[in-house]
Amino acid sequence: MESWSEPEPAVTAASPRRQAGERLRSALDAITQALASPVLSLERVRRLVIRYGALAHDQALQVDEMIGALTRTVERALEPLPSTRHAEVLASVQWWAVHGYHRAD
Repeated sequence: MESWSEPEPAVTAASPRRQAGERLRSALDAITQALASPVLSLERVRRLVIRYGALAHDQALQVDEMIGALTRTVERALEPLPSTRHAEVLASVQWWAVHGYHRAD
C-alpha cells in the first residue's frame, strides 16, 4: 500500500528529464535575450528559435506545448514593440519554431 508520508524520489542533477528542461529553458532565455537586444536581429532570433524547435522535438514535446511555452515567453519580450510589429515578429517566431520542430530548415 502506498503511503502519503513517503518522500518523492529526488530529482538529481544527472536526471535526463531535468537536463532536458534546462536545455529548453536555456534556449528560451537565449531567444528572450535576442528579442530584448537594443538592435533586434531577426536572423539571430530565427536561428535560436529553430534550435529551440529542434530541442523540443528531441525531448518529445508536443508541438502545441512547444508553441504555448514559446508564445508566453516571447509575448513578454515583444511588449515594447508597436502592435503591428509585435504581431509580425510573433508570427515569424512561431513559424520558425514549427520549422525547427519538423527539421524543415
